[in-house]
Amino acid sequence: MRKYYNLMENVFGPNDYLCHYTSFNNLCSILSTMTLRIGSYKNSNDIAELDSNISCILDINKPSKIEQYIANQCGYISFSTNLWDTQNDAISKVGYLIPSMWGIYADKSRGACLVLDKDILLQKNAQILSRAKWFEFIDVSYQQYQGLKLVPKSESIEDIVRQHYKHIIGIKHNSWSFEQEHRFVGD
Repeated sequence: MRKYYNLMENVFGPNDYLCHYTSFNNLCSILSTMTLRIGSYKNSNDIAELDSNISCILDINKPSKIEQYIANQCGYISFSTNLWDTQNDAISKVGYLIPSMWGIYADKSRGACLVLDKDILLQKNAQILSRAKWFEFIDVSYQQYQGLKLVPKSESIEDIVRQHYKHIIGIKHNSWSFEQEHRFVGD
């Protein structure tokens, strides 16, 4: 495995590709349709993610409206970044070599990890992405949920989400940091 790792390290630069773990059945679907499914925040593995992050927004009448908007209008695709740079772990430095990701997202290592070039992914999907209201790749931040308070500059739920999306949908509890998640988000 080490020789393969070195080969991949020489082919891909530190931020040139994204890793997407999936089950074998999902892999077959992805390959037959050449499509990655956009996930819903309703199905996030961090059950406190939206609740904790939305509760930090001050002066909103109904946090549930923001959660409903995100659940119904926004989506994401999760990737791991290519370097797993925690505590100098030299064995699992590449995004497709994270053992816990194989166990959780690749059906206990019976699935696959697709390695995608981010620039080519964006280029090949430029026409589809041009129809989106907004989209962006973001690095998920891992931290303890805290009492940070954000003041919205608008009454519109859509505007509040766009103004604070990196906080609302870009933060997960630090217990998920092994994922080294890079999200494609949008509505």
